[in-house]
Amino acid sequence: MITKFAPGHDTPIDSADAKGKVSIELQFSQEMSSCDAVTKSITIKSTVEAKNLTARVDLDSVNCGKVSDNGRIPLAGAIDSAYSWTADLIDVAEGAHAITATDAKSKSGSTGSTDRFLIRVGRRNNPVVFPSSSNYSSTLLEVDGAGDFYVHHRAPGASKWRYSTNWGSSWSTWVAYKGGSESRSKITPQQWSGARHQAWEGKHVMVQYWSEPLGSSSFLQHGDTYHTTRRFPHLYLQGPFNKWGFGTGTPNELKLVDDSTWELHYMDEWPATFQFNVWGRNPDQQPDQSWVFGDMVGQKMANRLPPHRLPDNVFNITGPPAMPALSFRLILNNGTYQVEIHPQGNMWSQIAVFIALAILPPVLAVLTTWAFFWGFYRVKVNKRGFKISNNSAGWLQPWNMLPALGRNTKSLAEPNSAGLDGTGMTAVPFAQSSEMVAFSQPPTPGIMAVSRSEGR
Repeated sequence: MITKFAPGHDTPIDSADAKGKVSIELQFSQEMSSCDAVTKSITIKSTVEAKNLTARVDLDSVNCGKVSDNGRIPLAGAIDSAYSWTADLIDVAEGAHAITATDAKSKSGSTGSTDRFLIRVGRRNNPVVFPSSSNYSSTLLEVDGAGDFYVHHRAPGASKWRYSTNWGSSWSTWVAYKGGSESRSKITPQQWSGARHQAWEGKHVMVQYWSEPLGSSSFLQHGDTYHTTRRFPHLYLQGPFNKWGFGTGTPNELKLVDDSTWELHYMDEWPATFQFNVWGRNPDQQPDQSWVFGDMVGQKMANRLPPHRLPDNVFNITGPPAMPALSFRLILNNGTYQVEIHPQGNMWSQIAVFIALAILPPVLAVLTTWAFFWGFYRVKVNKRGFKISNNSAGWLQPWNMLPALGRNTKSLAEPNSAGLDGTGMTAVPFAQSSEMVAFSQPPTPGIMAVSRSEGR
């Protein structure tokens, strides 16, 4: 039986490194009858853009022999290798290649088995060869001046494809993938309906590929006319803090702050659980269930599961952030679906603000009251003597009307002598005063105590 295949089953290989040639190796648990018998048991099927181009074994590169170190595998119960067959594959074009070994003969008899191995060869922007790193392309979508949509394929190895222009709300039918000179395909934008907050800016397309040799359709590539790389139209947070999306009073929309990077400042009661919801609330005011991400295994990776799954698909924060932080900053990379949770904030600044809000209002109230009384409610007493001011129209001078600016000791009359009683008070004739007067004792004729509101 075959115990090892190199470079590895379903291995992606950069075509820039391969340059049309890939070295492979098969190891067997028994010594084979001959090197030629192994070579004849191997067939290759290539799924590429070029017609009638199939990878083949370079017969001059075939080499066989016993495994010198007995090919021990550091796993319990593993079967050791005893025989090795190596060769180079040439004419290896971009695409998927299936290598099949059928009933290879050993010295003790036939293996009686058929083993199939896959290798994928292509450029770094090929979503079939590198599905994790090539799930977005800035050249995939083209919108011309007439508003027509075109898709530029870079997916050798695909057998069929389909597209969606409304973020997967609906899909086109599957059509054969041709590539090559027909890699530019015109598509028709699909209709979409939803709530106003669910609409998005720019144009977007999702192209899904199916590969017959790989037996999978899990190859998806996004294209966009938006200025920032994105794979979601929106992203919302839901959890107990907003009744799992039913509450609308708490801001919960993540912001696209950089290419593929969504961010939200999250503060809650700890411990806490939450999910990411792409569409948020539907027009029927119900949280959308079609595109929800959680974390099934606690690896901080966003997992999308069907709504009917019974296990909780949620992210868990088991405790508060380390002091002095108050909350967490959630970061989701929608290219890798990796979620980062960073403590943020400072409780000391919050405490300082709390103390300031508790102390400043009464302190400012006292200062304001004192300033008002000092500027507008001082009582002046003139016990004796008065003199008519030479400037009978002095009350019309503007500085006499602005007591708060330092001229609040002037009056309509000048004192008859400075410092008669050391008070510096001013006497005015009773008959000539138009101000309110208040007597603290029976007044002497012509002498009065004036209580004035100098701000008038």
